[in-house]
Amino acid sequence: MNIAIELLENKISSVEDGIRAKEADLAIERDSLKKLKEALSILSREIDTPSINKTVFKMPSIDKEVVYAGIVTNGIFIHRKEVHKKVYDKDMYGSDTVTFGARLSNVLSDLRKEGKLVNYSPNNAKTNMYWGLPEWMNNNEPKPEFAKDIK
Repeated sequence: MNIAIELLENKISSVEDGIRAKEADLAIERDSLKKLKEALSILSREIDTPSINKTVFKMPSIDKEVVYAGIVTNGIFIHRKEVHKKVYDKDMYGSDTVTFGARLSNVLSDLRKEGKLVNYSPNNAKTNMYWGLPEWMNNNEPKPEFAKDIK
């Protein structure tokens, strides 16, 4: 019976040694996994913020008075695209014409809300918008002398 007990104790000791060895291997694997996750996190941040975004061109705001003056000096209702052409300066605003167009739309809306400008669309479409002075309108229609370019 002593031999059976000794064999069982040896087997238990062997299993415990195996478990300790596997736990040590597991600790090494966990440490390796932690380092891989840290590396992935660093790479993900670099990918999420491409180098072009590190030197982002900050477009200056569009001066309302310049937009207003561009419309007034035109002397008749002017299409939004034409306002864009009159006011846009690549050296000043960069090459992002989409952002410039969105900001220009905001400036035009602000001037309309302030009562300095009115907008008119012959077919009530938001994409076919003409801008002019309130005194250029008569009964919600442009006066003929100010509506020469409206199509």
